[in-house]
Amino acid sequence: MPELPEVEWMRRCAAAAVGRPLVVVDLPCARLGGLGGLGGLDAARGLPLQAVDRRGKCLILSLGPLRLLLAPRMTGRLLVGGLGARHLRLRLGFGGEDDLLWLVFDDPRRLGTVELTSADALDLRCPPRPEPWPAPLSGAALCAALGGGRGSLKTALMDPHRLGGVGNIGAAEGCWRAGLDPGRALASLGAEEWAALAEGLCAWAQAALDDIGAGPLILLHGGGDNPFCVYGREGGACRRCAGSISRRVDAGRPTYFCPGCQR
Repeated sequence: MPELPEVEWMRRCAAAAVGRPLVVVDLPCARLGGLGGLGGLDAARGLPLQAVDRRGKCLILSLGPLRLLLAPRMTGRLLVGGLGARHLRLRLGFGGEDDLLWLVFDDPRRLGTVELTSADALDLRCPPRPEPWPAPLSGAALCAALGGGRGSLKTALMDPHRLGGVGNIGAAEGCWRAGLDPGRALASLGAEEWAALAEGLCAWAQAALDDIGAGPLILLHGGGDNPFCVYGREGGACRRCAGSISRRVDAGRPTYFCPGCQR
């Protein structure tokens, strides 16, 4: 599933259309989930794209009083121009003096959703949550967001109702940077460990964005060298202590960690 860095990368690319009016609405996939009335989006023709924002793992396109809420989910991605898109679900053409700039939603598994809502209803449809980036949360704020002593660290980090933008990769990378076992009980963490985790999560997101740069979405679609410190590196050497990276399954999801330096 796309996490904070991938969706932020999409937001930055899509911002190229800001200021251009919406000219063309094309829905090649009638099964695109969550699109609440294409007619409402047709009514936005001629309105300029005012902003492209991100909340957690969702994108928000602002068109006058309307908000287009796009959730990539497992394999969706928003592309500019559509180059490389093979599974078109939605195309939006934004006018310019000489040509159109296309924002294309590509999703091979058809799990992503697009929903049209109003500015007033946006917070109900996509409630804002604390996020670990661009500035790290304080340790106390992260502890409060994850709910104090309830459950395990990894489960809490991946809960979008508690913290925005963190999935399986972010949980693994953030915990590694903080030197914490993802299976730790929340109640067992001290103030210094909460602060280290907040810093680690922020560092993970920034490092992932730096790796993506202006290139392909390698974090989402694979290919190339593994850019992560611990995720997907079972049996490899830990970059901090040279111990062997382990993999286990927690709640049906793979967990990567170093038993030597994550406690």
